[in-house]
Amino acid sequence: MLKTFWTEEPDSIQVFLQLTQEHRCKDRWLSYVLKKARHGNMEHEVYCFMHGLPTKHSGSWLPDTGLTTCKRHNCAALASIWTSELRSTNCRSWSERVTDECNVCAEERKRRCRLWTPETEPATKFADAPLIHPWNEPKYDAAIIRSQYYAQKLQKILLWCVAE
Repeated sequence: MLKTFWTEEPDSIQVFLQLTQEHRCKDRWLSYVLKKARHGNMEHEVYCFMHGLPTKHSGSWLPDTGLTTCKRHNCAALASIWTSELRSTNCRSWSERVTDECNVCAEERKRRCRLWTPETEPATKFADAPLIHPWNEPKYDAAIIRSQYYAQKLQKILLWCVAE
């Protein structure tokens, strides 16, 4: 006899287990990012690391502890140095400031960036792609243009609906 899963029968399962300790992800950075993304409260700094944008901290900084994995005092102090430099009149560019990091921080910064850059992979891999862009606005514009072209090519009526 087939029984439903959530009924109050003697053979049904009525226990809820909430797993609180992570076992599959050994990477502290990725674990932190996934937890923040899951709960919808990712910090701007983490977003900047993932998109290859300038950050306040060095490349191996961990947001949950506030420490750097390279354990170098110079890299840990970069946050305050860069902040004071940004407030001064003679501020260096991001490409100049990021050279202050050690090799460990520089490699970790590259690893954390999840977007394609010409430095990470050759452009020929994506040569046949219709459009690849890290921001939403160009994708939306491309979708609108492609929809208009498609409707014109097939001589179909194009209807627009505004999503709210």
